[in-house]
Amino acid sequence: MSLRQERINKALVQQISEIIRRMKDPRLGFVTVTQARITPDLHLARVGVSVFAEADERLATIRILDKAAGWIRCELGKGARLKSVPVIEFFLDESAIDILRVNELLKSIENDQAQQ
Repeated sequence: MSLRQERINKALVQQISEIIRRMKDPRLGFVTVTQARITPDLHLARVGVSVFAEADERLATIRILDKAAGWIRCELGKGARLKSVPVIEFFLDESAIDILRVNELLKSIENDQAQQ
């Protein structure tokens, strides 16, 4: 990945996070933009989001974001300094949930060892 792509990825995470925070959709839960990966031609950005909710609510949130992707892209274009604004695809990033599960497992192991 080029240095330019890395800079764009960081900027996308920050800007898309701000745009999602401004969304007034009550169906959106606690959404965190965790990563962005722009293609080398800068035409497509895959944006990972973490949603702290039940599985069906996480999928519903992704659907909502996918439907709003055009609006988000338009808002991004207002503040971005790119020749063309990339098409945005959202995906569910479950790494934060996996980290929470691992932490819970480690705590339970510690408790089991302390009780012995």
